[in-house]
Amino acid sequence: MENEEKLEEHWLKLNCDRAFDIKIGKAGLGVLVRDSIGLVDSTSLSTVSDSPKMTEALTLKLDVEFAKKRNFEKIIMETNSQIVHNELVKKKGKHRWKLRPIIIMLDRLIK
Repeated sequence: MENEEKLEEHWLKLNCDRAFDIKIGKAGLGVLVRDSIGLVDSTSLSTVSDSPKMTEALTLKLDVEFAKKRNFEKIIMETNSQIVHNELVKKKGKHRWKLRPIIIMLDRLIK
């Protein structure tokens, strides 16, 4: 965390990343959780996907589920996908059709 801004106490940063193999339609998802001191926890899984955007959305879903299971309250989620981020902050009903089901699940999980 040398080059990163230090988190305030009681805040957690969830950094998600993914790998996607378009030839076989498989993806690897990963989440790292850090507090103000360093690494707290991590998880990963393999899944089926049809695009990098879908894979990034699934990774954010994994982020939120991971945080909820552990009762994390003050979290910052980091994503590398501007498209998925934009989908999350859009008005309801105006999402890209392939991402819509995951975005709806994320909305429900976040609330």
